[in-house]
Amino acid sequence: MMIKSICFVALLILTVHGGKKGGCKISQKKMPATLKKFDACLEKGFKSALDNCKSAEGSLKMSKKETKGCKKIEKKLKACEHSCAEPSVDGGWTDFGNWTECSAECGTGSQTRSRSCSNPTPANGGEECLGDDNESQECNTQGCPVNGGWTDFGDWSECSAECGTGSQTRSRSCSNPAPANGGQECLGDDNESQECNTQGCPVNGGWTDFGDWSECSNTCGAGTQASSRSCSNPAPANGGAACEGDSSVSQGCNTASGCCSGNTCFGGSSTFVALKIGETLYSNNRKYRLVMQTDSNLVIYCDGGSAIWNSDTMDKGVQDGLYFQGDQNLVLYYDGGPWSANSYNSGGKNLVMQDDGNLVLYKDNGEAVWNTETDGKC
Repeated sequence: MMIKSICFVALLILTVHGGKKGGCKISQKKMPATLKKFDACLEKGFKSALDNCKSAEGSLKMSKKETKGCKKIEKKLKACEHSCAEPSVDGGWTDFGNWTECSAECGTGSQTRSRSCSNPTPANGGEECLGDDNESQECNTQGCPVNGGWTDFGDWSECSAECGTGSQTRSRSCSNPAPANGGQECLGDDNESQECNTQGCPVNGGWTDFGDWSECSNTCGAGTQASSRSCSNPAPANGGAACEGDSSVSQGCNTASGCCSGNTCFGGSSTFVALKIGETLYSNNRKYRLVMQTDSNLVIYCDGGSAIWNSDTMDKGVQDGLYFQGDQNLVLYYDGGPWSANSYNSGGKNLVMQDDGNLVLYKDNGEAVWNTETDGKC
């Protein structure tokens, strides 16, 4: 409707100005109504021969009567030297173009961009564009790069060990100056270390485990065998204390028919005294010992002297010691007794003083038939 109104006013002005010549039959008073009718003809699709008078696109089909009426109006307007003028076009800005390259790489520069009043260009008396055809802005406002620099190293830290080689460190910082605005970091490490207190630490000596028992001095019957250890676990060093105690121990072996060896007494078909009064059966780790005491009590001791089991036969006058009978029973004989393990005909053949503190009677197949239930009691 805006374009149509502008066109109508333009038609009116051109026609009125042109109508001063004598051939025009349309009065100034009637001219607006005539132009309005002609404008309606163009809207319906009337094809006019007048200059610049164009019919509307996609217009409706006109009847013969309507076409005839429009030609009559056109003829009158032609006598008035009427022509359709192009409407005025106000100017419009294009989009701004790209920004120019910044005048500085850092520390704040400037750049500009421009536009033109050509979208569309002003025409037929239309208005020029309002505003500026260029604008500017700051750019690269970031500070310029500053490369970092190291401070001096600080003092060494306290040594991590008093002896035996420790370590200590010292550090510096990349703040002299600190890198800024994309400047390079300092090259190298911010700390360094060195060994300190490299002298060896005192090491107190420690015993190894006792080794295997030596062969019995007699293959059967009373004999002795030894087991030794060394002060090398670890060996004393750098002024450390030596091991306390003996480096070797000995025990009786093959003290009766049937014999005992190491931590085991082996039963036979005949009765024998496995432990005579005053004799001891040790575990392989030397932590436990079964003692047939002179007070007639059969006792299991921990390493250190704590008793964890006994036969409760103290001062009862046990005869000879602990019998390992041919019927597999373990017996202490005394007046009013005896004490026994109740292992009669059990098949038990091997009496073992185990490394866990338990005294166990085993069959040859490894099945336990009697024990003191003292495992792990130390």
